[in-house]
Amino acid sequence: MSKRSREESNEEIPVKKSKTSEGPPKSITIENSFSVLSWDENTTESGPIDANRKVTRALASQKYEGTIMSGTSQVNYIMYYRNASTASFLGYEVFTGEVNGIEGTLVFEHGGKFENGVASSDFTLTGATGNLEQYKTGKGSYETNEEMKGSFKMVLGGWD
Repeated sequence: MSKRSREESNEEIPVKKSKTSEGPPKSITIENSFSVLSWDENTTESGPIDANRKVTRALASQKYEGTIMSGTSQVNYIMYYRNASTASFLGYEVFTGEVNGIEGTLVFEHGGKFENGVASSDFTLTGATGNLEQYKTGKGSYETNEEMKGSFKMVLGGWD
């Protein structure tokens, strides 16, 4: 009886599925830091409300550097100052880069405050493009200091 190779007998060689062949995990938690590269804030066309209160519009550029999330973003904020050192804000951030080795764009909706030199926000994922479209849900929070350095924690997930 002659020995035949697996190739000659057309027998399939079993393949062990690795984590990458099974697809990404159902959710990913990211804790990272970022830097605010630029901040351009101006009082809106309606002008100041009075000597202490005003509405402003701000455009910020940010840089994310880390092993799980890296890239840049542009953030548009509308801010209401109750006094010179306290404000609340709403905004949208468009992040372009890489998350867990996957490239694309994520859009976040922010709602936050500025008090005692610290800006903080809760945010939710509202859209994605490119290969990052697999992320259907996301939420997180961040905090920045007066040196324009920040940290955040976020959970992304919910793909099919």
